[in-house]
Amino acid sequence: MVAASAAVIRAGELAWSHGFGVADARSNSVADGDSLFHVASVSKTVTVSVVMQAVEQGVLRLDEDVNAYLPMDVNHPGFPDRAITLQQLLTHSSGLRDNWDIFDATTVVDADFPLSLAESLA
Repeated sequence: MVAASAAVIRAGELAWSHGFGVADARSNSVADGDSLFHVASVSKTVTVSVVMQAVEQGVLRLDEDVNAYLPMDVNHPGFPDRAITLQQLLTHSSGLRDNWDIFDATTVVDADFPLSLAESLA
């Protein structure tokens, strides 16, 4: 896939969306505003930008236990009594590892990820 999609949101409403390139090389289908992409590491840039804006506004604190912000508990299995901070998550220094068994077993194309964040971290 050599494609991209972009969108503009104004006042909470979709104002514009467009796709560029080929979404599926096998069928030669063109990307459009509804094309799905595996965001992978691209989402890190967006996430960190939003989190840091919230830190600047005083909504989040980098040294706070992430469990203060999440609907479920996130703990390191080897250190269950030690808090994991937002800064540790953003800098990949929490000691948590990706669970590739879950990721590989649940990866689907053209659909949302089937597990909740809590189930993914189990």
